[in-house]
Amino acid sequence: MMRGGALPQSSESSQHNHGTLIPWLIDSNVVPLHSAVLCRGANNVVKKGKLCREGIVCDCCGELFSPTRFEAHARCYKHKPSASIFLLDGRSLLDIQKEASSSQKKEVGCLEEERDHRQCQFQNENICFVCRFGGDIVLCDGCPSSFHLSCLGLDHVPDGDWFCPACSCKICKQFRYAKDCGDSSVLVCFQCERKHHIGCLKEQSFTHTDGWFCSETCGKIFIEDVVFSRGSELNRLNCHGFYTVVLEKNEEVISVATIRVFGKRVAEIPFVATRMQFRRQGMCGIMMNEIEKQLTLLGVEEIVLPSAQEAIDTWTKTFGFARMTLSVKSQFLDHVFLDFKDIIMCHKVLVKQFVT
Repeated sequence: MMRGGALPQSSESSQHNHGTLIPWLIDSNVVPLHSAVLCRGANNVVKKGKLCREGIVCDCCGELFSPTRFEAHARCYKHKPSASIFLLDGRSLLDIQKEASSSQKKEVGCLEEERDHRQCQFQNENICFVCRFGGDIVLCDGCPSSFHLSCLGLDHVPDGDWFCPACSCKICKQFRYAKDCGDSSVLVCFQCERKHHIGCLKEQSFTHTDGWFCSETCGKIFIEDVVFSRGSELNRLNCHGFYTVVLEKNEEVISVATIRVFGKRVAEIPFVATRMQFRRQGMCGIMMNEIEKQLTLLGVEEIVLPSAQEAIDTWTKTFGFARMTLSVKSQFLDHVFLDFKDIIMCHKVLVKQFVT
């Protein structure tokens, strides 16, 4: 291995109620005063505001709101204001609270914007992100992922700090913004979760850096409040961003699937199940056909899914999937798929047969 460290374990967030959370974040220098925030409510309505010690000042009406009232003002009915109100980098107030509490308890800083100033140590995986085998691997300095040089298409170990494609800007392919200016902060697309330097976005005349999505396609794909997903320190075990697809008849669930869409390039479906009494009746085929139809209409190019050894023939011979080769896997280095033990990764290229 070619770098290592110790991973700070997750800790419970400190106990701040909604009324004291914002001033605590500001006074602790976790977020700057007047930081821009937004909350997305019903009918895709977005309310934007600025943080102050007294609460949130709404941009549209100038009124001062508590987090709970600002959530209601945005017509967001989750009743979880700390989880519903976000900064422009995609982190919720709850995420920031947990990060700050963990930082205080562990005396380390793990915020991406602070990596230029202090080292964030974690334990890298001992298997390659692409082929899942061990050996001589190069370690990402930005996340726990590890890679064989051959799986990356590299012939030598990179000099200095090295960051994998998933940690790098979607536009410039670098972790740090190349130019010496104040636009090196990162904006994360809420749908595909790809990172973008604000400086790179401005160079491409992208002015809407206060929004959620890197493209119109990601905005169309995103569905609000379908499922509450969870993250993980390990990229390959990160369950954030999944939606649940349900096939039902007369309010009775027949088949279900979980799906995560990474923009136009690819979608993953790591879990598919049919209730026992409905198996071998073509129900899974009906659901998969509809999923493929909707993904094709959204412009998604490919599907990947993990198959158990005993199900590989079904996926390849019945549903038209193929086993992923290393060359195919190398095309998705900047996309992190959910991984399980002893599975075979499969993929299927979507054709536009459904487009009318």
